Amino acid sequence: MSSPEFDEFGTKMLYLTTGQFFDMKEGGDPAGNGQRYNANHKFENYMMIGYFKTGKDQEQIEMKTDGPNHSKCNRGGNFDMDKLWSCMWYEPQLHIDGTVSLGGEWWHDTNRSGLRVDTKKNVEGGIKEQWIGYAVIAYFNSDQHRVIEQWCCKNPFGPDGKPTNNWEMNLRSTENGDGSMFPQTFDHVTIPFPRQPPIDFDPKGREPPRGLEAEIRMHGEHEGHQNPGGTDMKWCRVYEIIPPSSPP
Repeated sequence: MSSPEFDEFGTKMLYLTTGQFFDMKEGGDPAGNGQRYNANHKFENYMMIGYFKTGKDQEQIEMKTDGPNHSKCNRGGNFDMDKLWSCMWYEPQLHIDGTVSLGGEWWHDTNRSGLRVDTKKNVEGGIKEQWIGYAVIAYFNSDQHRVIEQWCCKNPFGPDGKPTNNWEMNLRSTENGDGSMFPQTFDHVTIPFPRQPPIDFDPKGREPPRGLEAEIRMHGEHEGHQNPGGTDMKWCRVYEIIPPSSPP
């Protein structure tokens, strides 16, 4: 059964969901460059949506999308190279000044920038040290091409503390297999197209696999592990969605 149009917090569901979800959890700051929030899930089509407060000295907010828990997903990770295509992530990015971009990672320790986007729109006024609604969505369209979207909601709470739902999409990109998003090959391994999200792959060989990792990174905070820079999160989940037949 599909979910209602709004969840119990009053957040508008940008796409129809199946009613299945996982709560996002507060993580740590293992690399010393910003607070993380994350959840594991096994949804092929999904939407991470919720509210985040950006922190002091923060540079951007992004989500590692469509890849597994990344431990051992690097050169020398000691796993079957035929599964190399599993160790890849899209990284939709919203910068503090309001500009948007699409990065990526293949090999965990190698960041890429400037992946092709279909459309993007800057977030007027930026997002410095304020609450925002933030959503990242991934799904297969009717052509079985992977679609990645990023949305933002400025001034997300009204005087009554309830969501305003002023959501606007600021990025969409559709994977067409031409190498302008994920590469066609890397390290002499052919990347399958369409690439299936590696739900059943675990770089550490854990059984059952942990599935995909939705990990929010609040890049650029350098004030320590306990509430670095003053970030916060609330009412945030990863929902399974029903792919839209005609996206907005």
